[in-house]
Amino acid sequence: NMEETYTGYIHGDYVMFLELFTEWKELYEYRQYCSDIVERAAENVRFFEERGNAFEAENNREIIERYADREIRNFYQKDAVKRYLEYDFSGVFIILLILMISSELIFVENKTKMNYVIDCSSYGGTRFLGTKVVFLMFITTALALVFYGADFAFFHLFYDMEGLSEPLFSIMEYKNTPVDWTIFGYQLVSIAIKIVGFQFFGILIFLFSYLFLNQIYTVIIGAVSFVTVLGLKNGAFESDLKELPFTIG
Repeated sequence: NMEETYTGYIHGDYVMFLELFTEWKELYEYRQYCSDIVERAAENVRFFEERGNAFEAENNREIIERYADREIRNFYQKDAVKRYLEYDFSGVFIILLILMISSELIFVENKTKMNYVIDCSSYGGTRFLGTKVVFLMFITTALALVFYGADFAFFHLFYDMEGLSEPLFSIMEYKNTPVDWTIFGYQLVSIAIKIVGFQFFGILIFLFSYLFLNQIYTVIIGAVSFVTVLGLKNGAFESDLKELPFTIG
């Protein structure tokens, strides 16, 4: 009887319950998974101590300290949280805005010939350039906070975002993470790192604008940098937090 199913058909119910069972099983077995890591690290400590390698022995002691007694106590459906962590479309808009703002800080003055007036003033020259850099860092930070704040509000408004206070390792994609941050804490650190990257990108474009005084060159360099940033995204940071300190086998 299809009316007695959750999804409307039997196969749909089977797939849904299989996914739930798999997820619950992974969460339940996580404590044993970490115990295996600790056991392997203890073996490594003994191995390196016998060979006089104090550095690697200490590294494995730290692994034991980080992974010992880890367990996931609460279950939350984290599909929306995963989408929130992976969503970074706002970063594209931020980079495009920074590219426009950084280049215009120089080219507008050259177009209106205000650069000659500024250079002749007592606050011109390098002092005025320093003020522009500070302004650029401020506006970059403000843009990032507005966009990422809007992302957070949007996901909270349209999705169930329970579980942000849970440990990062409660998401199975991050089960090997060496840090004990909460999911929300990880996102704050991630945003902070992105803001630093945006600031560096803005200063780089500003520097190219000042050196070349040619908007076409600056746009080309900015576009290449933009594609590079899109390719790298936050991958290196995420990879470091997902990677296991060694291979179990």
